[in-house]
Amino acid sequence: MLHHHITLLHNYITVLHHHIALLHNYITVLHHHITLLHNYITVLHHHIALLHNYITVLHHHITLLHNYITLLQHHITLLHNYITVLHHHITLLHNYITVLHHHITLLHNYSNCITMIHC
Repeated sequence: MLHHHITLLHNYITVLHHHIALLHNYITVLHHHITLLHNYITVLHHHIALLHNYITVLHHHITLLHNYITLLQHHITLLHNYITVLHHHITLLHNYITVLHHHITLLHNYSNCITMIHC
């Protein structure tokens, strides 16, 4: 009878040892899953940081493009003002030539008048 009880105790200890081994394996697998989850979260964090950097660079490029367009608008305004001033100068030159032409005509008429008096 004692031998039977020792055998049962041995079997119980063996089953307990197997259960402890299974529990150890379960904890090891759980630890690996937690490690994988941690790695996944780390990679996700890096991807979010890269996306943030990409958005920041895109924002800077849009700002640079806006500044370029503003500068281009100012240059177009300056060019328009330059053309307007040039147009006014050409108009003044035209008026000056017209006045000069009238003066030459008057001088010519005066000269003809004097010539006719002397004749």
